[in-house]
Amino acid sequence: MRRSGFTLIECLVVMAIVAVLTGVLLPALAACRDRGRSVACQVNLRQNAAATLVFVHNEEQFPFGFCSVGGFSSAPPGGYVGDAADDWRGWWWFHQIADSKTPREDASFRCPSSLKTDNMLCGNYGANYAVYKIGDPGSDPEFFGDPPKSTRLSQSSRTLLLVDSGYTLISWKVTLPQSKVSFEIPERLSSFFLPGLAVNVGRTIAPHQQTDAVKGRHWKRAVNAAFGDGHVDSLRASQLAASDADDGAAGPFYRWGP
Repeated sequence: MRRSGFTLIECLVVMAIVAVLTGVLLPALAACRDRGRSVACQVNLRQNAAATLVFVHNEEQFPFGFCSVGGFSSAPPGGYVGDAADDWRGWWWFHQIADSKTPREDASFRCPSSLKTDNMLCGNYGANYAVYKIGDPGSDPEFFGDPPKSTRLSQSSRTLLLVDSGYTLISWKVTLPQSKVSFEIPERLSSFFLPGLAVNVGRTIAPHQQTDAVKGRHWKRAVNAAFGDGHVDSLRASQLAASDADDGAAGPFYRWGP
């Protein structure tokens, strides 16, 4: 009587085929997953850019990137965010554009592709603080003082508002090498970066953010960015590179300055 079933050789052949298919499909599935997260990230940025423009329409100026004086001297809804030892205590840009939820509960302020941490100030989105200025006293008018009026953005479709970032504030200075880069919050200099930018390889980066900084956050080291007219785009990080002498212009296509 003939026995049914598979021979050892047939089983090995099937296993080899499965292994080959797995090797082919897993990278494709991972790429699809990464692209899906990038799309969700773009949705978040589009929502935050729209909320910013509503704020501008109502208040006739952009939100502060950070402020702890005047009407912002009390705690924001939901309390202060961040680490009391390393982060400033006050109102950040997202407190001013948030809906009825507290920012901690609003997923639109957290990048789906970012390493999840308790500190929402690190590893999500950064506001360009040449536009979302710091309201506390400071000596550099490029970054401190009242935010610009809506009419101040002469090239709104090219002016960067929000972007994937190592920290919740970002400026063109993240594109400089280690010897030249500086940040108004020195305790967070190691989180002050644009993900995937080549210059990050030579910089001192916070240990838990090194992969984000060096390898990038999205597929092919892209960053998602929202601009002054509300549109969102996926760019190579290098497209936002700027020199320290170009007065805020970010290459030939995009601007950091208003």
